Amino acid sequence: MKIDRWSAHWSQRRVLLRFASGASTAAIALSPEAAKELGTQLHQAVQTFENEHGTLWCEQHRLHGQRTDRCMDGARLLNGDSDARRVYQLIRNLPLTGFERSFKMRQGQLDSGRFLVGFPVKAMADADIDYLASQLGAPLAYRAAIAATLAQANFVHVGFEPGDGQRICKMYLEFPEPQAAGQPLYIGYKWDLEETQQQAVSHYVPTTMPGKLALVDPEACASLQDILGLATERVLLSALRYVEVTDQDTQRMSFDINLYPAGLRMRDLRPMLAALQHHFSIPDKAMTALMEHMADDVVGHVSAGTDRHGRAFVTVYHARPEALAPA
Repeated sequence: MKIDRWSAHWSQRRVLLRFASGASTAAIALSPEAAKELGTQLHQAVQTFENEHGTLWCEQHRLHGQRTDRCMDGARLLNGDSDARRVYQLIRNLPLTGFERSFKMRQGQLDSGRFLVGFPVKAMADADIDYLASQLGAPLAYRAAIAATLAQANFVHVGFEPGDGQRICKMYLEFPEPQAAGQPLYIGYKWDLEETQQQAVSHYVPTTMPGKLALVDPEACASLQDILGLATERVLLSALRYVEVTDQDTQRMSFDINLYPAGLRMRDLRPMLAALQHHFSIPDKAMTALMEHMADDVVGHVSAGTDRHGRAFVTVYHARPEALAPA
């Protein structure tokens, strides 16, 4: 039989499992001890499968998993950082609609291996979204805050950020277009998997793009203005969304510009990225290897400013072209 329905009936003496396929039915009676052992073995079988193929979230997990692996370079993540592998295994079979990678430049430091994915809120049960947060190690207060505002959100995004001795997990809620000034487009909840006191809540508020980008030093600002100038050769400035980002109780002040409408490729940014590399004193070898891997990627977002510790940074998000194609 190819089972399409099943049910369980419990009594003190036995567990009766009923299976059905169309008009055909079958039943298996188990003693309580046998039912308990069956449950243990089924749990172990599922765990073994998920360790290799990722968490099972829905009947279409294979379809989602294949697309995610193609867009996110899953083989590299599975063989790399253990925490990144665990996060990837959790999200790889979700009904994802967005796949981004990114790298962050700071003084003497280039952090790669970062990724961000998204899925519609309606694609998953609220309980599953909370389970995902719990498996990612989200603090209870963050899980409660996400649950309280989930009904107003239309997308959930999950990110992972290794580097600088940290392992940062992130969950963002994305809301419909704000109807009033000061309302956030995104709220991001972020926590370190090892240092539990390293937590932050970020608010991303759309605003009018300034004539000159601030919050970064003049040399970095010049490179970012050049990137923005290149984008506006292709689309109107009004097509590029600008948001300001602040954290509760930290020094972070930054901005984010969505460059997807311009359709730029990473290779188009080589001169500007080279200038930023020089500015942040990043070794040629590290930057060259990174560019070789992502030259054909579509430029997504550019973020810059000062982080929670007051350090200047520039982050570039990018995606493979196939990640932007309809499923």
